[in-house]
Amino acid sequence: MSAAKKRVAILGGGMGSLAAAFSLTSQPGAKDLYDITVYQMGWRLGGKGASGRNAGDHQRIEEHGLHIWLGFYDNAFDVIKECYAEMARPLGAPLATWDEAFKKHDLVALEENIGGVWKNWFFDFPENSLVPGKSPGAPLVPTMWSYVRRTIRFMHEHFSASLFARERCAAPDAEQTARTPMRSRSLLGRIFDDVVRDAEEIFRDIEACGLCVEHAALRCAVALAESLDDDAGRHAPEHHQALMDLLKEFIEWLWKEVEPRIAQDDAARRLFIILDLAFLNAWGMLKYDVIFKGLDVLDGWDYIEWLRDLGAPDITLTSAPIRGFYDLVFAFEGGDPQKPNFAASVALRSAMHVVFDYKGAIFWKMQAGMGDTVFTPLHDALAKRGVKFEFFHKVENLALSLDGASIASIAIGRQVWLRDQRVGKEIDPTVKYDPFVPVNGLPCWPSEPLYDQIDPDEAKELRARGIDLESYYSDYDPVERRTLTCGTDFDVVVLGIPPAAHPWICSELIAKRPDWAAMVSGVKTVQTQGMQLWLAPDLAALGWQGKSPVMDAYADSQNTWADMSQLICREVWPASNVPGNVSYFCGPLLDADPPPPMRPSDFPKRMRRIVESTSLEWLEKHIGFLWPLAVDPKNPAGLDWSKLVAPAGTTGVARAKAQYYRANVEPSERYVLSVKNASALRIRNTGIANLFVAGDWTLNGFNAGCIEAATMSGMQVAEDISGNELAIAWEGDGVSTRTP
Repeated sequence: MSAAKKRVAILGGGMGSLAAAFSLTSQPGAKDLYDITVYQMGWRLGGKGASGRNAGDHQRIEEHGLHIWLGFYDNAFDVIKECYAEMARPLGAPLATWDEAFKKHDLVALEENIGGVWKNWFFDFPENSLVPGKSPGAPLVPTMWSYVRRTIRFMHEHFSASLFARERCAAPDAEQTARTPMRSRSLLGRIFDDVVRDAEEIFRDIEACGLCVEHAALRCAVALAESLDDDAGRHAPEHHQALMDLLKEFIEWLWKEVEPRIAQDDAARRLFIILDLAFLNAWGMLKYDVIFKGLDVLDGWDYIEWLRDLGAPDITLTSAPIRGFYDLVFAFEGGDPQKPNFAASVALRSAMHVVFDYKGAIFWKMQAGMGDTVFTPLHDALAKRGVKFEFFHKVENLALSLDGASIASIAIGRQVWLRDQRVGKEIDPTVKYDPFVPVNGLPCWPSEPLYDQIDPDEAKELRARGIDLESYYSDYDPVERRTLTCGTDFDVVVLGIPPAAHPWICSELIAKRPDWAAMVSGVKTVQTQGMQLWLAPDLAALGWQGKSPVMDAYADSQNTWADMSQLICREVWPASNVPGNVSYFCGPLLDADPPPPMRPSDFPKRMRRIVESTSLEWLEKHIGFLWPLAVDPKNPAGLDWSKLVAPAGTTGVARAKAQYYRANVEPSERYVLSVKNASALRIRNTGIANLFVAGDWTLNGFNAGCIEAATMSGMQVAEDISGNELAIAWEGDGVSTRTP
């Protein structure tokens, strides 16, 4: 190996780690610059996004939870598109291209509970012709002012298209029409004429349309916002105050109109909620000077707290869009739905990207397991680039140098010996683990290790004892303890293992670095749960009223559901027993109290049993509303177990127990929250010369638990190690500079 190569030890194989490796190896001459090794506990990559195939049950896909990509994931899509291009699978092969592996999805369903009655609220987001990924010439981070302008435009378009507006403005009386321009002029005064050159034309248009006074105020707000300079630094404070006054006049009028009809009129109630949320976001950004200070100025509020501070009524604060947004990111401290906590800074940043920045479609569904669709291509592309993978390597400790300035060594437990890896006392370095199994021609990750590649005696013991090599709670001792030494085995370390595991592996950092201790305690994580059901009826025969959905805001604990029937063809089912539907559910999982001790225990198994039990109870109480044609005749609220696909001879509740339930309680599986006051506790610059951090838990500019944030973090690591600047979308907020 050339002495000039920098040896990079990457700890953990989640998206942040792999994005770091991918970005480093994408640079010119990377093979001569870096020698990269990824150390991964267990047998598969992916972290929270890992999936597996159950060879004992029709090669069914088993996920950590529900995974769907959002249409604004420009950085992640750029990485995955390049991976598929480099794999160069032959045409006709399964998932040969990225756009065969990801398909557009439009329908979002939110569930409203009005007076104890559940109601479907459908949002069919229109597709567009854009392709996910960074667009040449487009700004990497749109300005905060552009989002205010787009929000005001959204309010006007949404209201104008509503039946409510057509009825309200169909025949305004003569007096109202006559005073519309006068009132707008009075409200705006001289500012409007100064800024909008065609003010008279706008007022004539308002008169011609016969708009009511309040609708005219919203129309004037749009005109003013559109006429202001793209550079918010050129705006006068009076401009923003005028916008706030116009928007407030409109929303206060709308509330008076809607309030008496909230319970009876679904359309009016929903119109107000959507427009009120848009109003509050735009008005709050102007009020708190976000355009110039950035969204982190709101980090001290939970999003609901911030909306309440802005005067939001309860109908908005408790609405399905708000609850669905919190459900989407498991934003409940300790997994308790009664303890919502989602930093207003991150919530608002996320909402704007989700609604305004999606490309192609709001969601993109993977056409196989996430491991098969994302982490197989990443593994293959990186392996071709020379990155080495050491599976079955569990990180046990990072040791600081005596002066605390660098990582001196890494203690790693080798979990197993591979078959024929040892020859006497010697180790054959050429023996490597091949992690894939072919399923319908697609290379996939199995749900358990490929035991035929492991030393036979160890494989026998692992199976007999039911050892989980992905668990921190396992009592299985490593077959060897390795110490990687700085200067010999590595030069720099990329820590891609999230903070819930740091008490195990970073005790010195926590003890000696107050900032690290604050990050571990302040960047909260939450347990999550998942349920996957295979059913004989298709979606229509289940009784669902609508297209294939992604659903949020339903009854806890499995409050989120997605129809994932597109995956059936990727599994292996006999012609006599092919499922008609596959459905994935997920939700937060209440934390254990007190937290489990950091020693071997059956904690994961106990939590999995709890998830199974509570999921069965949930199916008996809540599935009837969603699937009215699949209910038990004796219990119209609950599922008829015979509708489930299960092994022959299985009857009753045993058919439900044959489905897949998962409790994500391992430190590396817990979902990273974005709670208030935590952004400042996140770390990017570790202050340790040779230590870099990667993952959605870092200070990455987005600061939310998603694969896009993890990808951004990995790209930042590559920047910091190489010294080369990369084009990273969404990295922070596009703030303006005030003109003196």
